Amino acid sequence: MVIDKIKEICEKRNLTITELGRRVGLKKSSIYSVINNGNPTVETLEKIAKALDVKVKDFFEEDKEVFTCPHCGQPICDKDFFRK
Repeated sequence: MVIDKIKEICEKRNLTITELGRRVGLKKSSIYSVINNGNPTVETLEKIAKALDVKVKDFFEEDKEVFTCPHCGQPICDKDFFRK
């Protein structure tokens, strides 16, 4: 999940894993090992977050869907609203 989020952020920013590794200060083989093994250390996550200009917690949060109320046009934050 964390690795998927990192990949997603990189894709949205047209950033290759190799470039991410360079920004983090890891060799190409090291960053690919982190990505492929899916078990980065907290220190590595902090470096990746800094390189991507996000917070570490952003790697763990799910994307929320936003719905628009058909009656008033107001945004409803996420699908969990309907489960209550």
